[in-house]
Amino acid sequence: MTLAGRVRRGVLVAAGIAVVLVALNVAGYVRYPGGPLRDSIDSGPLWLDLGPGIQGSDSYGNTPADWAHAGAMLFFDGLVLHNGGPWPATVEAVTPVDPSDGLAVQAVYVARPTTMVSSQMGWGPAPLLPEGLTLDQAYASPPVVVEPSGRSPAHDVGVLLVISGSHAGPAGFSALAVDYRVGPFAFRAIQHVALVACLGPLPAGVTCPNP
Repeated sequence: MTLAGRVRRGVLVAAGIAVVLVALNVAGYVRYPGGPLRDSIDSGPLWLDLGPGIQGSDSYGNTPADWAHAGAMLFFDGLVLHNGGPWPATVEAVTPVDPSDGLAVQAVYVARPTTMVSSQMGWGPAPLLPEGLTLDQAYASPPVVVEPSGRSPAHDVGVLLVISGSHAGPAGFSALAVDYRVGPFAFRAIQHVALVACLGPLPAGVTCPNP
């Protein structure tokens, strides 16, 4: 085979692989790591999710408390999404990374475009809702569209997770994975926000690390 033939064959093979990867991406099997909803600490080229391995750089949690007990429905609202791209992004799912044994997400909500992000966010026995709004008025279940934010936080949206733990003791996760789409293309961004919770009542001899 001549050099020109080998080059042509290589181009065709590369084009075929690219077509397959795009098809798998659109189908949701191979998501692009990062994209316009990636964590603000990520600085990789082409919107790649190349954070410096500091998952959980922001963390929320609790010391032993009456409201934080196994089986209770608890609320985590420490994640805010900023769309740094020029196109709307549709959030499909938010899931914990490295969840502790027995931790379960009972529901995921994304703030509606008209809901202002609260300055008091974190982890507790009830969601911090804007005054005068119910949960359904302030939040919607995915899929939810996040409009482009540009350099302003005006269109940033909060994410609310309803979480429970099946047994007492330390509970939490190291980060949150956000699955979303921009047009037909699928993305996954790892947001470096962690939960370091303590669920009671603690059995004898069981302790929790400080949050």
